[in-house]
Amino acid sequence: MIKKESLIVNFLSWGLMIAKWLFGIMVFLLVTIGIGLAVPGIRKNLSYSTNILGISTSNLTVVFGAIFVSLFIFMIFFAIISYLQKLIKNIKNLSFFEITNLISIKKILHLIWVLIIVQIFYGMLEIVLGILNNQAISINFAALLISFIFVVVVQTIYILLDNGLKLKNENDSFL
Repeated sequence: MIKKESLIVNFLSWGLMIAKWLFGIMVFLLVTIGIGLAVPGIRKNLSYSTNILGISTSNLTVVFGAIFVSLFIFMIFFAIISYLQKLIKNIKNLSFFEITNLISIKKILHLIWVLIIVQIFYGMLEIVLGILNNQAISINFAALLISFIFVVVVQTIYILLDNGLKLKNENDSFL
């Protein structure tokens, strides 16, 4: 591997490791907040009713729901980072066209689709809550558009790796 490429791969590896640590810290903080809200004194100060979709619900229900969704999203990002680390490790070992890389890319693609579904669900929920509470509705398609661009990029990489793997297998069988 050329020195410049090796430097880039090492930089990506370090960046992914730092991101994984940051997501771990965020998960720890969210879990700590969730446990802290279970303490009766804190819960008493925060428990008041909120009206969502015509249903009176405790504010803590909304907070725990937000914590749960945030943990779910962080777990998805954590998994994506883990698969990217596997790819970087294989690139460091000069193993480009391997089935493990193809599987990692496919799993990343599925996880991005899950994030898109969560974004669509969240956007629909915002619209419904805005309508029911007579608030102005603002629709932000930028994050969704960026996610679809990521899907196209990852799908393209998957197709390239798949075709490269087929050519490699064909070449290996010919020799």
